[in-house]
Amino acid sequence: MIGAMYMILATLCFSIAYTFVKLVSIHIGVMETILFRSIITISIIFPYLCIKKIPVLGYPENKKYLVIRGIFGSLAMICYFMSLKWASLPNAFTLHNSYPLFTTILAFYLLQEKVTWSKIGLIGIALLGIILIIKPTHGIIKPSNLPALISAVFISIAYISIKFVSTREHPGSIIMSLNIGIFLLSLPITIIYWVSPTVHQIQLIFGAGILLTVAQFFLTISYKKEEASFISIFSFASILWSIIISYFVFNAVPTLIEMVGILLILITMISLVIIRAKEKVLYPRSTPCLK
Repeated sequence: MIGAMYMILATLCFSIAYTFVKLVSIHIGVMETILFRSIITISIIFPYLCIKKIPVLGYPENKKYLVIRGIFGSLAMICYFMSLKWASLPNAFTLHNSYPLFTTILAFYLLQEKVTWSKIGLIGIALLGIILIIKPTHGIIKPSNLPALISAVFISIAYISIKFVSTREHPGSIIMSLNIGIFLLSLPITIIYWVSPTVHQIQLIFGAGILLTVAQFFLTISYKKEEASFISIFSFASILWSIIISYFVFNAVPTLIEMVGILLILITMISLVIIRAKEKVLYPRSTPCLK
């Protein structure tokens, strides 16, 4: 259970950090916040890779997958930060963390994973939960929730690409591919729409950067202490933290319909994690190539 405790601490750090992001992005803009976030992470990871003599940009044979991870991971991060600015924390966290749903759908084709009625049923329930959260009216999705949903799709593509290099590439290089992509995408827009942050906003930005680094540290320890299939379930604690923080910081709570949607997604995501973990044990296979 030590690994579970580290995962819960990681989700708490992530939740507080993204709360800081939400507070800052209201005033200085999403792209500027993302740029600062990438600079802080790069300044921490880059020296470490250099000291350990690890390829900063990864090994040549993994470039294609790292580029895919960088592009789609960056787009996911941009959409996620946009959702943190516009949507409530619980809605943004829940929709973003619904990525296992889209990962499962993509895995049917890209990884040739087994299609079962249980997975199809869970996907249907998760889609119902998403509909309850985004509350489309006359076929129109509520705009504030749309970026979080798009971020889940993009991050699922990024995570699929990570699957192909996770055993052949250092985690630091994978993290660098994401943050370099974020830096390159956000820099031009930030220059055009630059807004000078206040001292308090700078403190929040650095606080978020430090908390995200600590969260990654706790996350790494949790996966070393326990099996991934067991630990992944506790990652959804971030949804609970988001509801608590939203109440105390923003004096806001999800509506009854939104809570039902959040609960449906939470149950189905945990179920999908458990099913995929069992299949990994029953049907082990070598890592395939991306089509």
